[in-house]
Amino acid sequence: NAVPEMYKTHLSYINSNIFALYNDYTFGEQYDVPGVDNSAYYGQTVRKFMRDHLGYRFVLRSAAVTDKTAQGGTLTAAFSVENTGFANPVREQKAELILEKDGSFYRAPIDLDSREWYSCTVSAESLEMQLPGGIAPGEWRVFLKLSVGNNTVEQTALRSVQFANPDIYDTALGANYLGTVTVAQNAAAPAVPMLRQVNADAAPGDGLLYTLNGLQIMDGVPSDPAETDESVLRAEGTNAKLFVTNDENYLYVRAAFDAAAEAPVYNLEFQNPDVPEGTEKRYWIYYASNGYIYFNHGEPAGCLQKHSDGFVEFRIPLGDVMHLKLGTTLTGLRFFLQDSANDWVCSADVRTAEYTLTGDFPVYTAKQAVKLAAGASLRLTAETGLSGAAWQWLHNGKEIEGAVSAAYTVQNAAEADAGLYAVRITSSAGTVKTAEVCELTVCEAVRGDLNADGVCSIADAVLLQRCLRGDAAVLCSPREADADSDGILTAMDLTLLLRLCAGR
Repeated sequence: NAVPEMYKTHLSYINSNIFALYNDYTFGEQYDVPGVDNSAYYGQTVRKFMRDHLGYRFVLRSAAVTDKTAQGGTLTAAFSVENTGFANPVREQKAELILEKDGSFYRAPIDLDSREWYSCTVSAESLEMQLPGGIAPGEWRVFLKLSVGNNTVEQTALRSVQFANPDIYDTALGANYLGTVTVAQNAAAPAVPMLRQVNADAAPGDGLLYTLNGLQIMDGVPSDPAETDESVLRAEGTNAKLFVTNDENYLYVRAAFDAAAEAPVYNLEFQNPDVPEGTEKRYWIYYASNGYIYFNHGEPAGCLQKHSDGFVEFRIPLGDVMHLKLGTTLTGLRFFLQDSANDWVCSADVRTAEYTLTGDFPVYTAKQAVKLAAGASLRLTAETGLSGAAWQWLHNGKEIEGAVSAAYTVQNAAEADAGLYAVRITSSAGTVKTAEVCELTVCEAVRGDLNADGVCSIADAVLLQRCLRGDAAVLCSPREADADSDGILTAMDLTLLLRLCAGR
């Protein structure tokens, strides 16, 4: 009776001492549940069956994405997901659609609740997304992303839901691949500033454009070519290569090696001259396969290590843990692999004579071309991993007075607001970086265009209807809603707007 009860109780956890007992049972058709095909597990242990079904387990069963569209056009993504697990998610998961091309990616919130993807059920979803008028032409990969928590851009890959299908999960984006769309250039593209969903009752919000360049992904595999690029190759040794880089928060050490160990121990060591008086200059930390962590200077707070076959990466925080700071020159920076099951033999070893920590930091917001309707507003942001930074926004190379925060909003856009927007960021350590954020084109406003998508359509009439019912939050362009220009929104404005939609 246990297996049917697991579905009925939406089993998500089980005591480890009980869990192991199910190794003694073989899964077969006698344990089948009506409406569920578990034949793939015939002959496996019941423990393996349970392990793969605890909680929820999403499998992408079908996906269809618009093959071709144009700048400012519509993208449809229709897909079905089967939950083969015992339960459905309890916590609300943030749902987003991602478009990625050449390391740049738009991410836009979507109206989707995965808590309704119930066990033993196939759920069908269809999303209609309007593309930005300034999106770069070419092939864009389309992803579905589910995540929990208030993740920053540098945490893009964290706390994300990986579907059970092989080869569709992108570790850098923390998202599941749906398909590819080809975007054609369109000189008459509407003034749609950002990626947005258009088939939702309440608009979930606009998407933003980011870049993966400089994003450090700690997942234990070489997930980004920049992680093992020649520019960060510091040394080659016995069966191993060493790659080192840093930003103002962390030192990153990665090693690719051609060696094996039955019980691998991943070692990192270096000499640090900038230590307090009386402190040992040698720092040595290792991670054993049984979970044991050794550090010769106490508690390795904030240190992280991830690995896979032939690859390992370490992230060491700057600060008191290892007394690292910008300008410090480390000597004898070394990675070596040992086998604790074989007399601690060393099978891979590589070191660099010295490495100096230099000031740098990534800016995750990518430059984008934006078409904005006259009178509309646009919020620009520049995402970094910094704290305590100073900001100064620039318009066509000139400082914008008072624009000294991480975000800047172009209000009531006019022709004079067109041009290049950039931001100059100064870190607390004094490193200065200028990043181009937006090339803005201001288009003539379209009468009746409430949602600022560059056209007057029935979607604008729906927005006005909702506004007249008291839902003022949905109205993007109040000035355009007042069709008879009397300063009051009434049913007459809706009538006039419907005539505008019909071209009368």
